Amino acid sequence: MISGLEIPSTWLVKSLGGIAKKLVLSLLGNPSEWVAKKIFLPTYVKSHRLWYRRNCLGSHWESCKGLFEYSLFFPLSMDRESERIPKIEVRALDKDIQHLELLLEVESQLNRYQESISLTNVTKKSLIRNMTNIPILDFLYVNPDKGILLFTWDTYKLSVKKLVQEDSNEFLPFTVTFNDLTHFSLLNSDWVHRWGMWWNLDVIKFTKEDIRMRWRRTIDPFGLYSERRGLIHRVVHVLLLRPFARVMSLELAVSGQFWMAIWFRGFQLDEGQHVFRPQLEKTS
Repeated sequence: MISGLEIPSTWLVKSLGGIAKKLVLSLLGNPSEWVAKKIFLPTYVKSHRLWYRRNCLGSHWESCKGLFEYSLFFPLSMDRESERIPKIEVRALDKDIQHLELLLEVESQLNRYQESISLTNVTKKSLIRNMTNIPILDFLYVNPDKGILLFTWDTYKLSVKKLVQEDSNEFLPFTVTFNDLTHFSLLNSDWVHRWGMWWNLDVIKFTKEDIRMRWRRTIDPFGLYSERRGLIHRVVHVLLLRPFARVMSLELAVSGQFWMAIWFRGFQLDEGQHVFRPQLEKTS
């Protein structure tokens, strides 16, 4: 028979347990997501930063007839909201420019957009201008069944409408560049939406592919390694190394090797010639 004291005690334990659970969830959220964020987020941030550094304003410069050079930034729909503003950066090369008028035209299969850019006193110190009339790059319409893929825009043309140098030397209007976009970042980049934002994981993808290729070279499908060795080496290579390399080059195994190397600092992501490099030297 249940006493009157047992029922309140059970109710109190359950209530306190529910309150504690709500408190933990409010502080940490989903425990599994909290753990995943702790172990994956730093690498996601590094990968995204490396991608952004290679594609941000000022990362690529084009020269215009030795008069000035410019850098264009066309954001994607996956960029952070604060970064979804097309920009142009301009600086003079040989002589300062008293007055410069540019026209940027972008075009899709449905629409055209124009942005007039008027700059004065262009020197070797960069001038940056937002281009609010230019839409961000995104998918406009997708129909896989009919093979239709439309973007907000596909081509752009940059023209000089007026250019007056500091010595009053004036140039006639001319076209600076005309380009068709490949939309590589939209179509081929590795994007993941997690923790409320998009992350570019291209560096992680390329590093994993590099690991896979190293194991495939170990497999030695053409037998070149075996021909240079004796019978024992060939037997070991065929019976042990090749099967082991094939297993280690599988997607799950490669992913495990990558994350273990990251967590135990076997290598670090890099933006140089190699996607990753061993940490052989101690950093001070």
